Amino acid sequence: MKINEINPDIREFLYYRFNEQQEAAGIDDKSPEMESFRNNLEVNNFTAEIKYSYYKYAPSIQECLDRARKITEEHWNVKIEWQ
Repeated sequence: MKINEINPDIREFLYYRFNEQQEAAGIDDKSPEMESFRNNLEVNNFTAEIKYSYYKYAPSIQECLDRARKITEEHWNVKIEWQ
């Protein structure tokens, strides 16, 4: 399924796995890559819905997202496609 069409709980799970991968990769929260990530991430705080724009992110962020996607796919038994 396309990332923004799957259950919001799965997208939230992916987001937390991404945070773990970002920390493990040593990418600082204040780095330009993370700033761009936050600027291109849609978060509805009321519904806790997260929408990703994978192809707008820096390669280092994409790598972290790819690792987080793999963990998420295995945990939830789903196949995720970026859009």
